[in-house]
Amino acid sequence: MNSPVFVTGCDRSGTSLLTLMLDRSSSLKMFFEVGFVPHLTSCESEYGNFSETRQRWFFIRDLQRRESTSGAVAFDKIDGVSENEAEKILREAAPVGYAGAVDALFSAAAEKEEKSRWGEKMPEYVFHVEWLASAFPGSQIVHIIRDPRDVAASIHRAGWRPSISAAASFWKERVSAARSGGRAIAEDRYHEIRYESLVGDPANELRRLAHRIDVQFESEMTSTHQSGMDAMPEAHQGLDHFSLLERPIDPSRAYAWRRELSRSEIADVESVAAPLMRELGYEVTGTSVPLWVQGARRAKAAGGALFRKTQENLRSVIP
Repeated sequence: MNSPVFVTGCDRSGTSLLTLMLDRSSSLKMFFEVGFVPHLTSCESEYGNFSETRQRWFFIRDLQRRESTSGAVAFDKIDGVSENEAEKILREAAPVGYAGAVDALFSAAAEKEEKSRWGEKMPEYVFHVEWLASAFPGSQIVHIIRDPRDVAASIHRAGWRPSISAAASFWKERVSAARSGGRAIAEDRYHEIRYESLVGDPANELRRLAHRIDVQFESEMTSTHQSGMDAMPEAHQGLDHFSLLERPIDPSRAYAWRRELSRSEIADVESVAAPLMRELGYEVTGTSVPLWVQGARRAKAAGGALFRKTQENLRSVIP
């Protein structure tokens, strides 16, 4: 079995940037959010050891049905492998277990680009670190972490969570999950990298990471804008939240919260995330929500409660 590299982290933490960097290696092919790997294990009884045609057909069918990100299906994100090729790859790999079949497909796709290893980026894999390490014994797990104030601002701006506090909770849950999984596996297989260090000194950070995951560092890995969206799956191209990948790496992306967040927004994030921030070494400002904002929030909450109470009273008297 190959030695895949899994890149994960909370959404908006730089997983795509890091993946594009690693993908520019001459030896490592990175796939973007194929997303099925931990989930189709529930169907292993149907796949058996992939020796029979029907077993291989079940697996390929499931890849063609499994929805990935951005409206694509998993099979379409395994670049350049047709249905007939997938059948042949699995037949030649058999008898093989589920993880071996996954490895065979991704390895074959990587070989089409003359690369000897493969990897996948998937933010949701923060919840599957321990499983990935167990299923793929030679794998390396890379967890990229970004300041929660920048992450929460980006997530809230994208409309993925209703409030900055909810976005901060989203960050806390995912970073905590990945770190918990990382503590359960061998130290030399789980690697944390900070977004701020990556954009601040791309060459040195990548050189250190490449050494740890046994990938040859190449200077081209820091020039992701030269491939930009062309290296992204078709389903991801044109999406606004990936547009920065078409530009040179900008160190000012780090700690943008200092320019962009209000005092109350900073306080909202820190009220949720401060303990984990301190554990990770991020500055906690201790900012509090201004009194007038607290008052406005209480008035809004009270007004909403009064409105709901009035509605209930009216429903009780008006047929």
